[in-house]
This record gives sequence, C-alpha cells and structure tokens, in this order.
Amino acid sequence: MHVLAIAVLAQSAGVALAAPPKLTLDEVMAKALAGPRARTAKGTAETAEARLGEAKALLYPRISGSVFGTASPKIRCLDPQCTATDPGDFAFRYDGVYGGGQLEITQPIYSFGRASHGFAAAKAGVEAEQLLADETAGDVAVDAARAYWGVKLARELEYMLDDGIDQIDKAGKRMDERTGKDAPTLQDRKRLALLLATAKVQRADAAAAERQALAGLRALTGVADADVDDAPLA
Repeated sequence: MHVLAIAVLAQSAGVALAAPPKLTLDEVMAKALAGPRARTAKGTAETAEARLGEAKALLYPRISGSVFGTASPKIRCLDPQCTATDPGDFAFRYDGVYGGGQLEITQPIYSFGRASHGFAAAKAGVEAEQLLADETAGDVAVDAARAYWGVKLARELEYMLDDGIDQIDKAGKRMDERTGKDAPTLQDRKRLALLLATAKVQRADAAAAERQALAGLRALTGVADADVDDAPLA
C-alpha cells in the first residue's frame, strides 16, 4: 500500500511539474491555421459551395415517388347488391396484399432566368467566401507571427531592462561610497532616481506586453499553456 501511494504521488508530481509545450514559429502557424477562427471561415466557404449545388439542382429533373402496401381484407357479400357483408365488423381475416405506388418526374424547361441567375449568384458567393477564407487565414497567420515574436521581443526587453536596473543599482551604491568633494550632489541623486524609475516602468510595460502576446498566442493555437521556444531572438 505504501509503495502504491508513493508511486501515485510521484506520478502526480511528474504531471504537475511537466513543462508547458514550447512551440516554434512553424508550429504556432500550423496550430493557428487549424484553430476555430480559420475553421469557421472554411466552414462558411463550404456552406456557400452547398448553396451552389442547390442552384445547380434547378437545372436537373426532380424525381419523387411513394410506395404503399397493406393486407387486403377478406370480405364476402351476402346479397347481390353487397349491402350486407361477412364479416360485418372488423375481423382478422385477410386475403392477399394490396399495394400501389406513384412516381413523379419534373424537368424544368424554362424558368424565366431564375435558374441561370441563381447559379451565377451562388457561384459568385462561393468565390467571395473563398477569398474571405483566404483573407482570414492570412490574418490568422499575421496575428500568430505577431504573438510569437511579441513574446520573444518582450522577454528580450525584460532581460535588457533587468540588466540595466542592476547596473543602476550598482551605480547608486558606488555613488553612496563617494565622500568629500567627490560626494554626489542632490541633483545627481535625483537624476539617478529618475533613471531607475524610468527603467522600472519600462520593465513593467515589457512584462505586460509579454502577458498580452502570450495570451494571444494561446488563444490562436488553442493550447492553454503554450509557450514559445527558447531560440534566441536575432
């Protein structure tokens, strides 16, 4: 029992510590183009193609038919006029099967332009929806690339700003060590404080940009914990 509990805990810890999937630019593009936004545009184009098929159907004959069948009751007339029969009420007495069928064929000869105009409109609709689907795919690809490079750029700026903030902190410590005639003036201290505050604000903006780009990347790819690869930003 103890061994089983340890195995379950170890497996749970492994799942909890599993690293999020890190996607390359090509993988981000592929997942985004297979996402709901692109699928919706493709589905709309397919619906337009179905309408084109309906318009084509106006030019071809339509066939409809019906068939029925039932048991034929066995009834015997008791008089020449058959005003009295046997049985007089319902009874489970049958003599053969009775059935029939109907077939109807309709061929349009002239529709006063309705068929040709409907076909032309449906064909134009298909072309328009296909162009819109291509445009949507292009927009998705651009958004995916923007999100991918946005995450990388924001992180690169964070690294640079972290290094800059560290250098400013070191400069402040060196400034505190100066005494006598080399002691920093109040203006020097305020300049350094302003520089440090500006760097921290830029660092916060870069972190916000990273979160925004990462959220967009995850929404486009449909992977809730997706991340970008570790390839350095050129």
